[in-house]
Amino acid sequence: MDIRQMTYTFNMEMVQDITGETFVITNSLNSPGANTPPTKPCSIPAVHFPLNSTHLSSREADIILAGFEKCRTSHNKPLVAKGFTCSLGPDQFNQTLSLQRAKAVAGFLRNHGFTVGSVQGKGSQYPITLSPRNLFKNRRVEIEPAH
Repeated sequence: MDIRQMTYTFNMEMVQDITGETFVITNSLNSPGANTPPTKPCSIPAVHFPLNSTHLSSREADIILAGFEKCRTSHNKPLVAKGFTCSLGPDQFNQTLSLQRAKAVAGFLRNHGFTVGSVQGKGSQYPITLSPRNLFKNRRVEIEPAH
C-alpha cells in the first residue's frame, strides 16, 4: 500500500480558495498514477469582447475551440454561457449587452455541435478588475459545464 501526503487546492467560486494537506492511498506502489498528483479540473478560458460589441472574433472563437480540445469537452455535456460587461454604461444596457454576448457564444457553440444548457447575462456584476486600465477583462463570456 502506498500512502503519500500531498497539497491539494480546492477552488470555490463564491467563498474562498482552500488549500490543505491530504493523503493519497493506493493499493500498491505499482498502481497507475502512484507518483502523480491528482489532476486539477480543466477550465475553458473566458473569451473577451471589444467595448459595446457582441461580435465573437475569429481569434476568440479559436480560443474556445482550443480550450475545449485541451479539456476534452464532450459535445453532449450541457454547457452554460455567462456574459459580462465592464462598468461603463447604464445597468440596463449592460444587462442586455451581456446577454447578447452570451447568446453569440452559445450560437457559436451550437454551430460546432455542443449542447448549451443555459445562457445568462450578468451585466457588470462580478468584475474581474476595477482598474480603469484593465476594464477590458470584464467584457467577457465564461463557459462552464452545467451543474
